[in-house]
Amino acid sequence: MSAFCEFYKFYLKISGAVLQFTSTLLILLFYCSAHALSLSPDDEAAQDVALQWLRVVDSGNYEEAALQMSQEIRALQNWVSYFAAHRGPLGRVKNRQIVEVKHRSSVPGTAEIRNHDIMRFKTSFEHKPGALEEVVMTKMGCCWEVSGYTIESEPKRR
Repeated sequence: MSAFCEFYKFYLKISGAVLQFTSTLLILLFYCSAHALSLSPDDEAAQDVALQWLRVVDSGNYEEAALQMSQEIRALQNWVSYFAAHRGPLGRVKNRQIVEVKHRSSVPGTAEIRNHDIMRFKTSFEHKPGALEEVVMTKMGCCWEVSGYTIESEPKRR
């Protein structure tokens, strides 16, 4: 009987640890899903286009990335030089996560009133662990176009 009692005590100890671990994991998953950014189907479409375009920038093909931007915005800046100076030195992308989407009817540099999604990504690069990328997406008919890009250091938390 004593062996059975020892086994039962061991079983209760192990099952308690498993239950505690499972509870902690469920709480963590709930917390993460509650804080994840939920996007509308239209915002998801804009995000998909933004991420495809960012992959072109990440590959170092700055001329192609500039050509994929809206014609209206291409004339305002030498994008190839901008990417080479601001994005190139950061190295490869380690992680990129969307953190914010703002909706605007107009943005600086555009004359017409259109639907714009300003998408902010928290990005970790090989040579810069904390940066914020902002991609301005403009709805042109049924499709989204890239109409702006900036990258800056992530603000320090106090």
